[in-house]
Amino acid sequence: MEKLNPKEFEMVEYQPEDCSLRVTASELVPFLETQKKLREKIGKRKMQFTVENDYSVEKTNDELENLCLIPYDTIRKTIIGTTKCTRHFLYKFCLGLKMSFEEANEYFELCDGPLYEKCMADYIFIKALEQGDTVAEFAKDYELHVGIKLVKKLRCS
Repeated sequence: MEKLNPKEFEMVEYQPEDCSLRVTASELVPFLETQKKLREKIGKRKMQFTVENDYSVEKTNDELENLCLIPYDTIRKTIIGTTKCTRHFLYKFCLGLKMSFEEANEYFELCDGPLYEKCMADYIFIKALEQGDTVAEFAKDYELHVGIKLVKKLRCS
């Protein structure tokens, strides 16, 4: 990937709304429903991967770990909802499964918002999708430019 100039990107910050610090259960319903839809979408995509490749459940788990560089336990916890789905998770999941930009963006819209080219992290991900990069290649570029390590230990191919 070419050298990126951080000045070319906008800083994306989510401003808190003026509101009470108290949250009612009814105020959380839309958030919880969106998170549920995202978990279901991830679970369905995992099932689709299983069927397309005619894998057993165990083989699917192993392949997803290898392709996405996400421990199976993290994928499982994300699907059942004991771990919150993050953009970092989605970067690796979508890239590992070779999703199109449009398909990947459906997941991000349910997470924290659609992919945004003026956000450096999203830009690196979009370029990785376009170039067909592996998660390991993406993780190296991401760490170099963003300064966050996405993969604890890169596996040798």
